[in-house]
Amino acid sequence: MASEDRYAAYNNIDSTDRDINSAGWIYSEKDSWDKANCGFPRGVDSDNVGHWSAIGIHRQMPPSCARGYTQMGSGLMKCQTDGEWTNNVRCVPYGEYDGHSYLLVPDAVSWDTAKERCERYGGYLAEVESIEENNWITQTLVAPYYANSSADWWLLSSWIGANDLTEEGTFVWSTSGNHLNYTNWLSGQPDNFLGNENCVQVTNNGIWNDMGCGLPIPFLCKATAFWK
Repeated sequence: MASEDRYAAYNNIDSTDRDINSAGWIYSEKDSWDKANCGFPRGVDSDNVGHWSAIGIHRQMPPSCARGYTQMGSGLMKCQTDGEWTNNVRCVPYGEYDGHSYLLVPDAVSWDTAKERCERYGGYLAEVESIEENNWITQTLVAPYYANSSADWWLLSSWIGANDLTEEGTFVWSTSGNHLNYTNWLSGQPDNFLGNENCVQVTNNGIWNDMGCGLPIPFLCKATAFWK
């Protein structure tokens, strides 16, 4: 049985279930578990971690991320008496394309924070340079992450590195400083609504939109090295 199918069987839910308010782990149908247990966390490879290792007070398990995720942090996850996991490790949506690696970090943060976090991880806020790359990002990372969300469209998105913070209307990439040689703007965008939209988000259908840089949304990191 595939790991995602095993995960679904353990939790009696659709394996594509998402909760965009979670910053890393999904706790599936928590109310159906006795409060002395923790749900099985999304992203963990259930082929390598037995079901009974993953529930029960004071039980611990070493994290092993399923295909399509990569591990950030280190250490054991521990099930607490309140039925919650405590951990300093997370499984984050991950992929490789054309010699680069990508992380979709689920934390909802401002564009400035997203840029700093990507650099701390050894990459940079993603620069998207072709329709093929944009399609791959959308289909592999952004759209699957938001698959079951009913949030407003501008929240079903991730920060990328494009911005016009230096000169209004002149969009460049935050790391290379290059002008954009490919774009996929939503019709009528960029419009600098209310004179305060200087950062770019890519939505779950691959469309770009300029947005106020303080909006807290997930973000997309890119690197030439591989996060493994």
